[in-house]
Amino acid sequence: MIDLHIHTHASQDGQYPPRKIFDLAREHGLRVIAFADHDSVDSVPEGIELSREFGIAFVPAVEITTIRQGHELHLLAYYVDPAAEELTALLHEVGRARLAQSRKRCERLRECGYVVDYDRVLACSEGKPPTAYPIFRAVLENPLNRDLPSLARYTTGDRSNSPVYNFGQDYFNKDKPAYVPVTSIDTVDAVEEVRKWKAVPVLAHPGRTPIALVDDLIDAGLLGLEVYNPSHTPEQTAECLELARKRNLLVTAGSDFHGPAIKPDIRLAELPHAGYDLYEALKTRNAEIKGP
Repeated sequence: MIDLHIHTHASQDGQYPPRKIFDLAREHGLRVIAFADHDSVDSVPEGIELSREFGIAFVPAVEITTIRQGHELHLLAYYVDPAAEELTALLHEVGRARLAQSRKRCERLRECGYVVDYDRVLACSEGKPPTAYPIFRAVLENPLNRDLPSLARYTTGDRSNSPVYNFGQDYFNKDKPAYVPVTSIDTVDAVEEVRKWKAVPVLAHPGRTPIALVDDLIDAGLLGLEVYNPSHTPEQTAECLELARKRNLLVTAGSDFHGPAIKPDIRLAELPHAGYDLYEALKTRNAEIKGP
């Protein structure tokens, strides 16, 4: 079993530190894991060390926030060098874009009737550009929002099964009340950058992405699709698998685990078809890219 898409507390919305992730991985019998934090490689060096200690293979990775034709797409880059200057510079620029996006998201939430203290949002994000979780936490903690029926949906109502995820889906997704596009790197440019680093670019949860955009990325040098992801319907999984086979792309599997406080319905080691052979194919492709 493998899981190539796990978030640590280096992500703004990740719950656990690296050692806890390795403890869980060993408990569930995972043979290979990858930290793919949002626009951060802060946990990768520790992951490399823990891999030796636990005897679990580790793939250094990052999930880059990109934009393409108005769609926010997440690009997984595997086998990155966390100390590379080009990677550090790109993630810094993406972080600045995410920070600007979060401020505008808070403005939109105020228009929706919520009281949002942006300084509290920044405190909740602990120095990282805020995503949905610190914003939701700041909204939830503010007593002025306590009696809002719209918030009750996420505390005791019909959206309380996964409040953070559902709040983000209902307010921050495209065409939702607090949607703000991120002015980040274009996905095609990001694919080209990842290839320059001799890393492996893979599209995260591609079932959410219009097929025309996926084709653009493949033409630009995308090397893989995260076919097996819990957010996919069986139909989306089948479509992504067919496309990967048709275009000779790598197939990867990732849970997008953030921790039960963030995504309570997402667990490690519950990915169908997440076989070791997928890791071997990814490792082989990376070796081919890096050359002798």
